Formats: sequence, C-alpha cells, structure tokens
Amino acid sequence: MASLHPKRLSYEGKNVDYWLSILGAGRRSEQMAKATEATMAMGTNILPILVAHLDSRPGIYSLVTGSLEKRNGAVSAFYILGKSAAPVIPALERLVENGHYPMDAALALLGIGTNGIASLAKLAISEKPVARYTAVGALGNINSDWELAVPTLIACLDHKDPETRSRAASSLGRLRSTDPRIIVALQRTALSDSDAMVKATSSRVLSNILNQTRAPKFPESSPSQ
Repeated sequence: MASLHPKRLSYEGKNVDYWLSILGAGRRSEQMAKATEATMAMGTNILPILVAHLDSRPGIYSLVTGSLEKRNGAVSAFYILGKSAAPVIPALERLVENGHYPMDAALALLGIGTNGIASLAKLAISEKPVARYTAVGALGNINSDWELAVPTLIACLDHKDPETRSRAASSLGRLRSTDPRIIVALQRTALSDSDAMVKATSSRVLSNILNQTRAPKFPESSPSQ
C-alpha cells in the first residue's frame, strides 16, 4: 500500500528512491514488476521527485549515492506513468535546454507520449544547439509512435546547421522504417546537400533502409507431418 504524505512518499514501506534504484539498475524481472507496481501506485505524486533526479548535478558524489541508478529509474518511471506525467513537460523542456543531463530529460519526454513528442518537435528547432541536437537525437528512439517523429525529422534535413541535418538523417535511420517519405527525403539530401558529412550520413542511412527492404523473406518452416 502506498503512503502519499508529500514528505514521505513510499510503497510497502520503501521510499521512492528505493523503487527508482530498482528500475534504474534493471534488477530481476520480479523486482522490476514490483517497482513498476510501486510507481503506478504512487502515481503523479512522485513527479517532483522524478524531475529533481533528472536535475541532479554530475560528479563523483553521484556515483557514491547511486544517483545514476535513480536518474535512470526516473526516466523509466516516466514511461510507466505515460501521459499522466504531462504536467511536468515544461520542467523537462527546461532541462533539455539547460540541464546537466539533457538526453535523460528528452527521453523522459518520449515516455510521456504524444504531448512529450510534440514538445521534442518544438525543441528540435530551438536556437540552442544542445537542445536542438538532443531533441533530434531523442526522436530517433521512438518505438510505437515513430510516425509522429517523421515530419519533424524530415524538416530538420533542411535546417541551416549541418550538424542538425546529419543528426536528423541518423535519427530517421534509427526509426527502422521504410516509409516512402523518409526514403525520398534521404535521397534528396544524399544527392544535393551542400555538406559532405550530411551527404555521407544520408547516403549511409538510405543504403541501410533500402537493404532492409530488399532483405529476403524466408517462408516459415511447416511442421513435420
């Protein structure tokens, strides 16, 4: 049972950090299942704690205190809580732009779902290079909702900054999709981009996608009679 006193959040007598450490360390499946259960039970009450862990300062002290595991666990918790964590999107946006661990904050936004992905799409055109690079990179990690990232990443292929264009091409490749929009956009970039690095990256990614579409499909073996 969860204790929801704001200063002493816990589940079955264990505090939030205990459960986050389990999520972040990737413990045995039964422990992970229990930590997931605890996260769902404590719910949005733990959002301020999750954001605080993503805003922790780097350093040797963090290794001693297990901050890395807790930070990883905080990212995992956002995937568990999903869209219910949307109220802290502005705080996560600030961490992508100015935090110590921008990619962790970006991955947390992905975990929130549609609204978090929309936030990353906005950050992908930020004037701040770190925020832009982080958002573009994170969008390549989408799984089930990958279609939501395609228009933003294709648009980033036309960004004035070559590094942004190159990262956008890489992220399109990591989506592992044969969507015709992706293929056409990468073909154009591979042929006509003014930057050699961007052309090379786009060409490599395009080749991987086309090889993926040409991969032989072997029929399933039928059971012996």
